[in-house]
Amino acid sequence: MKKRNQFFIILIFTIFLPLKVETQSKLPKCKGDVTKWNNCVGTYKAPTKEVYFGEWKSGTMHGQGQLTIKSGAKYIGQFRMGVIEGMGKLYDESGNLTFKGEFKNSKPTKNGIYYSTSSSQPSKAQPPKKSAIVTEPRTGGF
Repeated sequence: MKKRNQFFIILIFTIFLPLKVETQSKLPKCKGDVTKWNNCVGTYKAPTKEVYFGEWKSGTMHGQGQLTIKSGAKYIGQFRMGVIEGMGKLYDESGNLTFKGEFKNSKPTKNGIYYSTSSSQPSKAQPPKKSAIVTEPRTGGF
């Protein structure tokens, strides 16, 4: 019964909370010094080759966004003050969906679905020991 309830909660979030930063944000485009970006949408390319496109608050990733790291692994979803937190999707270097659901402290929680890397079909795959996405909070443009 508990698994069934979790499934329906995830299904509801999947249907009613689409993760499309490009079309949903009504914030203005960010301008000027990235450390001062506030209540705006912008793209920042870090010296580490990470790229973040999305909403900013107080010079920090906050709101809906997409973070792509050097290897090509990508997270699309919610950020809170530089930390991956909320609903989102995690993709591996090949663009395969690996997790869809809730994240807490930049890590997938049990409230989501893991996908096998070979098919993007739901699986009983175990959570990865370490995510490809760096888990430290990012501020001041990283």
